[in-house]
Amino acid sequence: MLQRRFRLPSGRKADVDYYFEEFDHIAEFDGTGKYLDPALLKGRTPEEALIAEKDRGDELQRAVRAFSRWRTPAHKDPRLLYDILRRAGLPSRSARPPAGLVWA
Repeated sequence: MLQRRFRLPSGRKADVDYYFEEFDHIAEFDGTGKYLDPALLKGRTPEEALIAEKDRGDELQRAVRAFSRWRTPAHKDPRLLYDILRRAGLPSRSARPPAGLVWA
């Protein structure tokens, strides 16, 4: 299943980007827009948004066996993303992607 909603111990709900149920592993792409775009900030400061995201991530990490997060460079580079997920304990049947492969 790619996305899943979790109810956190605080009572909040959190929709995650990827959830690998068999491995109890949450994986999330963390763009910077939520910290910089006034529409996404919804009246909060960037610092408030960052702290809220950190608190959410901390609660999610305590709810599952494994958690990984990446930003835009890894989202475009299959090799880097592969390394992040594997180091976080997610197994793969595929070999590491070749160097130079880039997703648009």
